Amino acid sequence: MKHPEGRILAIQQQMFFAGVLAEQMALDSETILRKLSLAGLKLVADTDEVAVDAAVILPKIPETRGTLRAVPETSK
Repeated sequence: MKHPEGRILAIQQQMFFAGVLAEQMALDSETILRKLSLAGLKLVADTDEVAVDAAVILPKIPETRGTLRAVPETSK
């Protein structure tokens, strides 16, 4: 089976990111990739720095939990 070069590069990227994550979590890369694929997820570079924003916001949620509320729906 032949794959376009872009797919091979994407596979290599997944293997690299899984290796980095595996080192930090003391797991093997295969387990990480298998579990992510079962959940329909993949590892990607965070070019929009969403993870950075989430890392800053997440610790502040407990202290603002009482002030959080659902955003009301607006009719179109």
